[in-house]
Amino acid sequence: TIVSGPTNANGFNWWNVNFDTGVDGYSVEDFLIAYAAPAVNQAPVVNAGSDITIILSSIALLSGTASDDGLPQGSVLSTTWSKFSGLGTVTFANASSKVTTATFSLAGTYTLRLTATDGLLSSTNNVNITVNPEPNIQFIMLPIPYP
Repeated sequence: TIVSGPTNANGFNWWNVNFDTGVDGYSVEDFLIAYAAPAVNQAPVVNAGSDITIILSSIALLSGTASDDGLPQGSVLSTTWSKFSGLGTVTFANASSKVTTATFSLAGTYTLRLTATDGLLSSTNNVNITVNPEPNIQFIMLPIPYP
């Protein structure tokens, strides 16, 4: 007879069971039975890295990370970078790599998104890139007086 349960402890479901044969007068009470619950697929964990500030002619180094629980079995974790917001065009050296570079067509603020999928579930994380315009450097030629 199941007295109570299930309760979850240490990744197992436990039931409090009362075994009473009644024939020989012996009984075993408060016996715990362990049942390992089947693993449940969790969404990948994604981090797009720290926010970056660059000037327009520079290249932004994107250092994302992604991990997965290995489920469903046989699945392969894949990642993709994309532009989530911003005025100009973003060009990725390799949009499928967690660590890649990006260039920008216009100065402004961009939000880039790293997406990871295990084939069934996906997760995203964003990074903000501030692209400042080229500095305006002017050279002024001054005459040098001769003694």
